[in-house]
Amino acid sequence: MAVAETVAWVKPPEPIRGLDHLGVQAPCIALYGQLLPGITNVTDRARYYSFHPWVVWSFERRYTDRSVDQFRRVLRRAECLFALIAIRHDRVVSEDNDGLHGRAMVGRDKLLHIAQDSSFSLDDYATLEGPNRYFKNKLGGLGQYYFGPLRDLRVLDHHQGAGYPGYDKERGRKLAEAFASSRRRRGRTSTSWSRSVRVGWLPASPSTRSCSTCSSHVPHRSRAMVERRAGPRWG
Repeated sequence: MAVAETVAWVKPPEPIRGLDHLGVQAPCIALYGQLLPGITNVTDRARYYSFHPWVVWSFERRYTDRSVDQFRRVLRRAECLFALIAIRHDRVVSEDNDGLHGRAMVGRDKLLHIAQDSSFSLDDYATLEGPNRYFKNKLGGLGQYYFGPLRDLRVLDHHQGAGYPGYDKERGRKLAEAFASSRRRRGRTSTSWSRSVRVGWLPASPSTRSCSTCSSHVPHRSRAMVERRAGPRWG
């Protein structure tokens, strides 16, 4: 008696998706976290380790409205301005060195599309919604990349009852004051920076002196450099 047989195609196996096929990512992260505390694979710019403490410290000193919404507004404007200064510095010096002046600055890819020598509102890019939004996270690069490492280093912490980050009165304050000191030595640049963050507007032709606040510009003997070399201490 003949036996009936059925032939069918076998469905091919689904490809393995993801970036960590061997499952070694977590141990590697744990290892470099122990060897290099406070540094991760997304904390690319050292200047943010003093910039963000300064933003929190300065916010509490300058603003009477210390609501969460106001802090987000100030932080996002400040991050936009910080990145824009690096972009402008790169264009002014024409060193063709993307990594020195602009790369890995928070929101850079979106802000690069702004036409040179054009005036605009920082809020067009610092906004929480809209096509020009520089960053999705409500607390910008601080919330996405830097708060965790700065908290682990006991530089920033959760501000009890405030709803926005606070700073450690020893480590965080020292780094904030070091950043402020480096800005005060530049005189009018410091004033124009604060005004731009407060009103949310950037002039068409900002002073070339503003380039001195670029993240790449850290004088060799600056207090900020000394603070970063000497502390905060690990452990």
